[in-house]
This record gives sequence, C-alpha cells and structure tokens, in this order.
Amino acid sequence: TAFGRLGATVVRAESAWRLGPDQAELQRQWLEGWVGAAVEQLPELRPVTDVYLQRRVEMAAAGELHAVVHHGDLLVLPPSLEAAA
Repeated sequence: TAFGRLGATVVRAESAWRLGPDQAELQRQWLEGWVGAAVEQLPELRPVTDVYLQRRVEMAAAGELHAVVHHGDLLVLPPSLEAAA
C-alpha cells in the first residue's frame, strides 16, 4: 500500500457486522444508504428500489431482518520515531 511504501505498518483484517432484530434503526440507515447509492449510479432503479426498501424497512421494524455486512478494517501505524532519526 501507499502507507507501507512510506514506512508505516499496515494491518488489514476482514470483519463482518452482524445486524440483528435489536438493531432495526441501524439496519434502516444501512439499507437507505446502500439503496441510495445504487439509485445514484442507476436512477432507473428507483421504481424497484422504493418497493424493496419499504419492504425491508418494515421487516427490520418488525424484528424480522438479519443482515451481515462484510468489510475489511484497516489499521495504519506511523513509522517509529527511532526509524526516522
């Protein structure tokens, strides 16, 4: 990575967020962001995504939705001061 080329220590780890029924508000926010980004890229999706989003938000509010969001975490530590001296 660019950070690594600058002497930083870079650690990457896969991490999954598990959103359960007790996190309906977070599920709603995640869905709105995800669907909103899709519509930004392809506005013609709007009619389909409106129905999809409404159904999923209702499921989340009813405690019927589980979501797993896969992503990677990145930790970048600067080079030590001793190495710079």
